[in-house]
Amino acid sequence: MSAFHGPGPFDGDAVYNYLDQAALPPLAFREAVANAFNEVIEGGAARRMPAEFLALAGLVGPVTYVDVDEATWAWACAELVALANGHQPETPIPEVFAQAAQAMPDPIGLVPSALKALQIVADPKRSELAGLLEEADAQSSFQRIDRLRLLLHGA
Repeated sequence: MSAFHGPGPFDGDAVYNYLDQAALPPLAFREAVANAFNEVIEGGAARRMPAEFLALAGLVGPVTYVDVDEATWAWACAELVALANGHQPETPIPEVFAQAAQAMPDPIGLVPSALKALQIVADPKRSELAGLLEEADAQSSFQRIDRLRLLLHGA
């Protein structure tokens, strides 16, 4: 698991794998955020597994299972969408990400995808991150995701 130093997606090192995304022009950054949500919604790491492997594991049909990094990035992107829609974060967001979020066009249009992605990110059966948080009894992280979902529902 990526190292976490607190209850939020920016409190660990996984999100910094995506630091280059924040340097994109605003429209391209918005597309990167949308892609983060779509990656999770469309099945995450599981959709890249060969069908033969999934069959051996007893899994049939479309499987959604996102790895730690893609779940953390989608969670971080949801935090950025909330910020871009005028909500203050619970903990500071690194300036480079905050600036990119505030310049992003049409952040309200990303809210439905953010909500769908967060539902998967917080489900231990579909998210490696949620499974690890559950094992660590990291209730503050789950509560933070729940509060974020409520904020986004009101956006």
